[in-house]
Amino acid sequence: TGKETEHVQYHGIFLPDALADKMEGSFGLVWDGNDIDDCTGLGRYLKYNNPHKISLYLAAGLPVIIWKEAALAEWISNRKLGIAVERLDQIEELLDMMRQEEYEEMAENARREGRKLRQGKYFRQVMDAIEEEEDINGLS
Repeated sequence: TGKETEHVQYHGIFLPDALADKMEGSFGLVWDGNDIDDCTGLGRYLKYNNPHKISLYLAAGLPVIIWKEAALAEWISNRKLGIAVERLDQIEELLDMMRQEEYEEMAENARREGRKLRQGKYFRQVMDAIEEEEDINGLS
């Protein structure tokens, strides 16, 4: 199980379909790299991709803390699904300044977005668009 500490606790193994229901906490962190000041090395990839962690946290109804330069940081911020930070050492101050109402709004938005993800809303939108394009081009 690895070493448990005050901040790291092992909760067991879960099937993928059950994982979102087992997650605990107030936020999910989307950060990669060994540096608290920047996402370095392979962490730079966050500038270009859509990490699975974002969908997992939102499916669990957790707002997200994300690197400010990540591809989805603006999407997270604009939809009030979490907060974007430049450095990890900003998190404590931002959370201390956050009003309970702000957190509750983010949490509700995360739960709403999570329901859409679990129901496959975005997948269906893409499939509908593909089918519509095929119909327009006479490919169906």
